[in-house]
Amino acid sequence: LGTLHSTGSAVFLSIAADACVCVLQLALDGVVVQRSMRENGQLVGVVKSMRCIIGITSTPHAASALQPLEALVHTLVEVVATFAGVGLEGTNGQGPVAAAAAGAAGQEAAEAAEVAANAGVLLGPASLVEVVCLESLPSHRLSAEVKCRMVEVLGTI
Repeated sequence: LGTLHSTGSAVFLSIAADACVCVLQLALDGVVVQRSMRENGQLVGVVKSMRCIIGITSTPHAASALQPLEALVHTLVEVVATFAGVGLEGTNGQGPVAAAAAGAAGQEAAEAAEVAANAGVLLGPASLVEVVCLESLPSHRLSAEVKCRMVEVLGTI
């Protein structure tokens, strides 16, 4: 990233924010998309990205870009929440496609199986416990709101 004061970094943060929102929108489309994302390693990639951004917040250059960096972390936490079956704060975790299909027979069973498979990845290869407990909670630069949401999501897994 170089310094977070540069024009290039501001552009990067904007692109990263757009990418995080796109990933969240994909995850909200339901279990079929989530399965594909999980099987292609993108769920692990989400947690790795969160870990990297949290690491960047601890650098001296991050002070000027702390708010956009924390917004990235918050969006990625909501992606993880969606995979964990708790969805966005204040919603039932269903996007428009999943909500339309919710009446289909067996939908709840399929969702439960996907949430369990997602939890296995989040607790195993993705090391979400390490990200939350060893990196996020000790961080002095992340807000209490983001930390509490991370603990809440981890608690559901």
